[in-house]
Amino acid sequence: MKLLCELSVGQVRSVNLRDNMLTDAGLKTLLRDFITLDDAMGGRKVQSLELGGNAIGLPGAMLFERCLAGRSGQQCCGLEHLGLASTGLDPTGVIGVASWLG
Repeated sequence: MKLLCELSVGQVRSVNLRDNMLTDAGLKTLLRDFITLDDAMGGRKVQSLELGGNAIGLPGAMLFERCLAGRSGQQCCGLEHLGLASTGLDPTGVIGVASWLG
């Protein structure tokens, strides 16, 4: 697995996991244990996440909805860019991912 990260003052700002055969199981771990982690641990500092070329499909899209949506009034992550090219998302999956966007 290749992992490209951009560090800024000790914090990861950009994570590139493009073309790593990441599935919904790996995405669940990434979102739960890293991207939505408390600010003190740096998770909410990640601004860019590139997942293109990974077959996350509809199950992965629904993870975005479960992990990132439904936290009204709370900023659960700092993502400003999310790359999802060639991930097998259909229209339902796109709606699932978009459900947590402001």
